[in-house]
Parts: sequence; C-alpha cells; structure tokens
Amino acid sequence: MIPVDREEKRRSILRAALAVFSRRGYERATISDIAAEARIGKGVVYDYFRSKEELFADLFDFLFPQEDAALAAAIAAAPGPVEEIAVVAGAVLRHYESLGGYFNVVAQFWAQGQSENAGPRFNENWARLFTSCRSRVADSVRRAMAAGLFRPDLDPDAAAWAVIAVLDGSILQWLHSRGGQSLSERGLAALQVLLRGMASAEVLSGAAGGLSFGRPATERSVIGDGRPPAP
Repeated sequence: MIPVDREEKRRSILRAALAVFSRRGYERATISDIAAEARIGKGVVYDYFRSKEELFADLFDFLFPQEDAALAAAIAAAPGPVEEIAVVAGAVLRHYESLGGYFNVVAQFWAQGQSENAGPRFNENWARLFTSCRSRVADSVRRAMAAGLFRPDLDPDAAAWAVIAVLDGSILQWLHSRGGQSLSERGLAALQVLLRGMASAEVLSGAAGGLSFGRPATERSVIGDGRPPAP
C-alpha cells in the first residue's frame, strides 16, 4: 500500500474547496461537492476537517499563511527599509492577483467575518493578518526615518496604516475593473505616490539619494494546481 501524504492530501482538499466555494458560494457549497471536486469520498474530507465551517476557516489560513519563508527571504534581501515596504506590497498585490477568479472567496471571508453567526476565528484571522502587515511596515518606516529617508515628523503606525489602505484600495479597484489592469503594477504605482509624500526633504532634493522601487523579488501562489480562472 502506498503511504498517504496527509499534508498533501489536506492541501488537495483545500484546493478543491477553493474551487467549489468560488463557484457555489459558502452557503450553497456542501462537503459532498468538495469531495466530488477532489475525487475522493465524503468520509475522507471528514478525516481532515470536522465540518464545512472548519474547512472554510482553514482555507483562510491556506490562502494567507502566518509564515511565508519566501517572503521573509525577499525582505531580508532588500537593500533598505523602503525597498522592504515595496517587497511586502508587491507580494501582497501579486498574491491577490494570483487568485484570479477565485478572488470572490476572499469576499466570502469578509462577509463571513461580519456574519452574526461567525465564530471568533474569522475576526481573529483578519486581525492577525492586518496586524502582522502593519507591524512589519511600521518597523520599516521607523528604520527609514532613522536613515533620513522619510520625514522625521511621521507617525510610523499611521504611515503603516496608510500603506495598507493603499493596497486594500488598489485591490478593490482592481476587483471592480474585472482584472482589466495589472493589480501589482497599478498598486505599486499608487504606493510610490504615497512613499514620495513620506520622503524626507533631503531625499526629495537629491542630497540623500532617491527612493528606490525595484520590482519586488517574491511571487507566490498557494493554489498550486494550474492557472486560476480570470476574475
């Protein structure tokens, strides 16, 4: 008997769930639908997930993992704190872009998090995701200020909030444009406008060099089973 790689089996079920939730929506989707998509028995799904609710919550962690070794390595390789912000932003934007037609599942996460029947896990997941991103960006802002690249009067936490707001706004505009433009290109262009507004007088005058916005060095997609449908 060939041994089962439980982690890979779990991931294949999550990929199947992503496709089913995308097509049918959370309320209409069933465990039977997901099992059929994964070409396994319904009982196998229950071997890995106790309920549709648990599977849906685990799908959030699958799409937005707490630890991302590739992203961490790209941030560590960035030549400076401003480039670190660009790396984080580029990774976020291209990750959303990679979801393509599966993006509506993210909207379902938002809706489920606001539902009266939602458990605390969805709010905890969103809070963890945003807190982690803001903390990482705020740390880069502080170091950019210390290096004389950003204005000394900035509030690092407010600046980080603004960076995330630019990314979220770019994602929403891209969604409503039905993917008509490149999310990563337009989002990073918008971010550059914000970061230039945060630049120190020395940077703007050229006395301290310019702000560098190289193409972020990491690109990832958790789907892993071929190109997703267009949004």
